[in-house]
Amino acid sequence: MLHVASRDGTTIGYTREGTGPAVLLLHGIQRTGSVWADMAAHLSPRHCVLRPDLRGRGLSQVPRQVEAYRLERQVDDLEAVVLAAPEPLALIAWSMGASVAMAFASRPASRRVSRWALVSGSPSSAGTAGWFSGTSLEEAQAEAWARARAKHIQDAADPFAVAAAWQDVRTYDFLRDLPPFQAPLLVIHGDADPECPVAPAIELAHRIAGAQLEVLSGVGHNPMQEQPDTVCRLLDDFLASHRETESTRMNTPTPL
Repeated sequence: MLHVASRDGTTIGYTREGTGPAVLLLHGIQRTGSVWADMAAHLSPRHCVLRPDLRGRGLSQVPRQVEAYRLERQVDDLEAVVLAAPEPLALIAWSMGASVAMAFASRPASRRVSRWALVSGSPSSAGTAGWFSGTSLEEAQAEAWARARAKHIQDAADPFAVAAAWQDVRTYDFLRDLPPFQAPLLVIHGDADPECPVAPAIELAHRIAGAQLEVLSGVGHNPMQEQPDTVCRLLDDFLASHRETESTRMNTPTPL
C-alpha cells in the first residue's frame, strides 16, 4: 500500500502489485479499488497494476466538506497517482471513474497515458438516472446508504463522499465537450446497463477518431463480474501493444 498527496493535501492511498508496463484501474462512485481485485490478479503477472482509492473511500482520507468532492478534486487525486506511476501507463476506468478519466484527459499529465479504456461509464451524467434520483445532498446520501445495502457492497465509499461527488459529477456532459484523448481509446459497455445506458457511450466512441467500441450483449453495469473472460480478453488484446511500447522503450539504446 502506497500513499500520495493530492493537490489540496488530501492523502490518497493505492495498491501496487506486479511488474511490467503500468496499468491503473479506477473504480466507480460507490466502490474502492477492490472492485478490480480479480482483474488485478489477472494482469499483475504481466503488468505493474495500480489501484487507487479516490478520496472518501478505502485507503484514502475522507474530507467532510462538500466542495472537496467536486470532480476536479477527484481528478487531482488521479493525477497525483499518475505522476507517481511508471511510464508508459494504461488507464482503465469503470463507471464514475470514467468521468474522472475523461476530465483528466484535459490535464497535461494525461500525456503519460498511452492507452485509455472506459468500462460502463457515461459521458453524459444526465443519462445516469440509475445512480441516484435525489437532487439534494441529504437525499443522495440516504440513497447511497440504501444502494450499498441493496447491492451488498462490502467496500462501499462513505455515503457523504458519494452524495457530495454526485452533486457535481451529474452536471458534466463530455459529449458537449469531448475529452481530448491523445492515445488509443477502448470503450466497453453492456447493452443492458440500467445505471449508465449504452447510447451515450456509443455516441462518444463514434465521435472519437479511431476509438474501439465493444458492446456486450445482455450485460449490465459490471461487465468484470458478469463476463470476466470476455473483459479480460478485450483488455489483454488492447494492452498487448502497450506492452510492446514499453518493451521497445526499454530496449532502445540511449544516444551517446
